[in-house]
Amino acid sequence: MDKVIVTALLVIAGVTAAALVVTTLTPIVGKSSRSVVESQKAMSLRIQTDITVIQVHSSTATTTKAWVKSFGNSNVDFIEQSDLFITSVDRSLFIPLTNGSGADNNWKTDKTGSWTKGETVEFEMTLNNANPLVKGTTYVFSFSTPNGIASEYEFTY
Repeated sequence: MDKVIVTALLVIAGVTAAALVVTTLTPIVGKSSRSVVESQKAMSLRIQTDITVIQVHSSTATTTKAWVKSFGNSNVDFIEQSDLFITSVDRSLFIPLTNGSGADNNWKTDKTGSWTKGETVEFEMTLNNANPLVKGTTYVFSFSTPNGIASEYEFTY
């Protein structure tokens, strides 16, 4: 009879321990799989995003326009969070551009909403007088989408 009681207690302890392990590990596995799925979604969007700077033109030492085309199968959202830079080829001049007309060295675009495949967007950049472009100098215009896809274009003012 003692063996039956001991066996019953061991079975109850084993079932309780198994239930405890399952209830503890299930949320961890669920969170982990959600993390993997979200990471795969982000990577898929990044792979499907493709942009190319097709032209850059400076009309004055402080005014430049760039045209960027989207070739990817994924729309580019939050275009206002894009990064734009102008750098001299010798890297002696680096100008980060800020979105909005209130800041020095800024950029703006008329594009609103999602940027779709095949669409070309014009960006207008205004440099302050402390960082004007120098005639005859070659520059690199860099454009990066919010999800990190970048394109560069060399131009001479």
